[in-house]
Amino acid sequence: MVRRVVTVKSITLTADKPSISVGATSTITSTVLPDNTTDKTVLLSVDDPAVATLTGNTLTGISAGVVTVIGTDATKQVTGTVKVTITKTE
Repeated sequence: MVRRVVTVKSITLTADKPSISVGATSTITSTVLPDNTTDKTVLLSVDDPAVATLTGNTLTGISAGVVTVIGTDATKQVTGTVKVTITKTE
């Protein structure tokens, strides 16, 4: 029996907190479609590690600014993004 490979069509990223302060965290969740995609692996990265860092799916604010979290499928063909604002603590 030949197993049919179902490729990723879209990745949607969401942040449980779209705005956090320096030192705070936000959890990034990825949704891969279609539901029956063979490999739902999503590799997360940030566009500016001076503003925020990622450990697994936890984003931690480092300095004030806006960071884009990028999710890429295992084949590096499909991406999704979400922006998170990091504010200075008062």
